[in-house]
Amino acid sequence: MRLVDGLKVLGSLVFTVILFVVPVHAVAVPVMCTFGDELYPDGTAADLTTSTDCEVHLGINDTEANVATVDPFGITDWVRADKIAGGDGDGELDLSGVAVDVNSGTWSIADFKGYTSIFLTLKASDGFAAYLLDTAFSSGEWTTADLFPSGDGGKDLSHMSLYYSPGSVTVVPLPAAFPLYGAGLALLGLVAHRRRSKSA
Repeated sequence: MRLVDGLKVLGSLVFTVILFVVPVHAVAVPVMCTFGDELYPDGTAADLTTSTDCEVHLGINDTEANVATVDPFGITDWVRADKIAGGDGDGELDLSGVAVDVNSGTWSIADFKGYTSIFLTLKASDGFAAYLLDTAFSSGEWTTADLFPSGDGGKDLSHMSLYYSPGSVTVVPLPAAFPLYGAGLALLGLVAHRRRSKSA
């Protein structure tokens, strides 16, 4: 009987040591972003509409220096054009229609100016999410409800930034007939010059 009681005491002691001495590590739930054409209502649609891809970067702000270290979407030449609630950027593109300190709203870009690689960031909580845009659309909606959830539907937006890749600008090709038109004008000029030379 003493042996059984001794084993019980020893078992309790080992359990107590494990419970209070051995550290227990919590498993972090990864933050996921969603992209697409319909706004998140139930976990199956986008955090930011008209997006074609997204990435989440935790523990950093969406400054130009930080963006250069993570190279979103595998592109390395991102430049911040505009920032709502801060005004930073080179002004090449204009972001508008965004309210901050709320957990959902709209966004709008007046002109993409031929750039095909453009992303918006949602900055809330401890990190930011980047959304690559479908440049066929110049406006959309956003929400933090699924991305940075909280009791009232999502953490409030701190700010939104607009980035573009200078290397992605689309060069508008000359019409095929333009060189022929130029050659025709040059030929007419030459003929007119010769006629003036002969008559003089």
